[in-house]
Amino acid sequence: MDLPVGKHKVHSYLEIAIALGANIDDPHYRLHASERRRNSLGPVLRKHGITSEKPIISIHAGAGNIHKQWSTEGFAEVADWLSAQGFQVIFVGAGRDQDKIDATMSLISHKAYNLGGSLSIGELMALFEMSSLFLGNDSGPMHLAAAMGTPIVALFGPVDERRWRPLSPNSVVLRGQEPCDDCQIKRKDCDNFPCITLLSPKKVKEVIGELLAK
Repeated sequence: MDLPVGKHKVHSYLEIAIALGANIDDPHYRLHASERRRNSLGPVLRKHGITSEKPIISIHAGAGNIHKQWSTEGFAEVADWLSAQGFQVIFVGAGRDQDKIDATMSLISHKAYNLGGSLSIGELMALFEMSSLFLGNDSGPMHLAAAMGTPIVALFGPVDERRWRPLSPNSVVLRGQEPCDDCQIKRKDCDNFPCITLLSPKKVKEVIGELLAK
């Protein structure tokens, strides 16, 4: 079967399921953390001095492909700004993201927390459920945050955001103001991907402020 260009991947997969006979009238995309995972997250947060009394911002600075990653300096500036306003800024990710987290945190003057590699998927869901906002690149944690209903500022590079955006009405996709089309990382004449590297911290902070004010 022919799938329409520019359609979100989830909707494309649903069309395949429908073509095979599945009855999907009203698909839901929300997930909820189990009570067990909420309970197991609590001691981890307390160990790091993170409290439920102050708002939490979750940040994922990594991505499966380096060309999808916003700059270390950009994440550090925004994280510092959020922490200075009283938010508990928590960096999350897998073990492979640790170098990016360490490099980012080394540039931050205010308090931030490193939970990279410390949480199970269920505990990450529980954390996103508690978070006032998720900031991150186009990645698995971004989609998980969307499924949890967390407000999202998603930073996109050389991919088609129509197909990969977070499926959440409470999300904003940002990218650098570059005139080239979504290249899917296939352009041979581009080695620095300005579509994401030119995204300014000022713009990211502006959009975060607007989303948090809702």
